[in-house]
Amino acid sequence: MTAIEVLTDRKGQRLTVVGDEYEVLVRVNLDTYRSALANMVVNFNHSDNQILRISGADVSLLDVGEEIVLSNSATGGNDGTYVIQAIDSVGGLMTVSAGLAASDNNDTITVTPSYEVIRASQVGLKYISSVEVLAQESISNRFHCQLDAVTGKMMLRDIGDSPCFSLVATDVASNVNEAAGDLGMVLLRVRGSL
Repeated sequence: MTAIEVLTDRKGQRLTVVGDEYEVLVRVNLDTYRSALANMVVNFNHSDNQILRISGADVSLLDVGEEIVLSNSATGGNDGTYVIQAIDSVGGLMTVSAGLAASDNNDTITVTPSYEVIRASQVGLKYISSVEVLAQESISNRFHCQLDAVTGKMMLRDIGDSPCFSLVATDVASNVNEAAGDLGMVLLRVRGSL
């Protein structure tokens, strides 16, 4: 689990008022960036775009609105990138964005989050207006927030009842999304409102 720590300023304050907004300094320890939920046994229902967890990793670790990558499905046709549309109250049934190609039972798959999702509630805010990467431990990665391909603005979306953003780690040498693993700490300045 990625640890998120809201830091205090020299006066011991967690929030700083900047104009009409609040500013928070946050240290994120990305010791489990993109940790996969491996060996999850599921049933696919392609007509409803639903995935029912039978055993293995717990889907309650994922959230509505989160982008995931499915891999190792038996047919291969269900492998791909999806956005979670709904998760039932016991965490066993996920509805994903359109695109499941085939129904299948007792398929052992791997589910990998595309990025690290950070919620406004985790940093003491109700809404987020901007995020700035101030410093990072690793020099082999470049950290940034995901941008909307159409508007070019930072992608802010709701997961459950909390606005959130995706923190992306890109490998400096290859310029692709970093593989899962320990990427060290990142210092962020997050602005928003209560």
